[in-house]
Amino acid sequence: MKQLTLNFAILAVTTFCLSLNDVFAQQFNLPAGFHTLLNYDNEENRVSGDFDLDGRNDLAIVCASGDAASDEGMEVVVVVYLSKKWFSEGNYYKFPWYHDLISLSFENNVLSVFGNDCAGRCSTELKFKYYQDLENMKLIGYDEGHLPDYNQEGAYDISVNLNTGMYQIGSIKKKVTLDLITLSNVELYFEALSGIGADFK
Repeated sequence: MKQLTLNFAILAVTTFCLSLNDVFAQQFNLPAGFHTLLNYDNEENRVSGDFDLDGRNDLAIVCASGDAASDEGMEVVVVVYLSKKWFSEGNYYKFPWYHDLISLSFENNVLSVFGNDCAGRCSTELKFKYYQDLENMKLIGYDEGHLPDYNQEGAYDISVNLNTGMYQIGSIKKKVTLDLITLSNVELYFEALSGIGADFK
């Protein structure tokens, strides 16, 4: 009985130490010259989850460069750490994301990067999903929304499905052709994405 109790105690301590190791191993270093950008609730804007499906938590977090007390010259970025890349190569992804209200979420294996502007009247959302063959997160969706102005004009919602190559704005559905967009190159396509459906906006 004593031996059983001792074995159980050893197992419990070992499990605890391993869990501590896992917590410590999940530490991600911010890019040089950047600090976490706090949201309006004075909290870090971050989300964690198993983005790359390897059983370890990954991280997406909003960071900024420059003086935290001043907006002047400040660069705002979303940094994404995939454990497979980070722990083997020390690599991460980052892209600029200049919006007044930023939120991150991870549901159903999809990482959402959301931004709200125009005093809450317009929004932009990127949706990423990990693909094993790419060893990266692919942009699978792009959404924009715009509420009407004071004259009740200019309202639209557009949703782009980058897996099917179709976009919808109102009742209009059309085909669009874009290159493969991942965390590695997404910032190069911001202008092209915002221009989709421009004739109907």
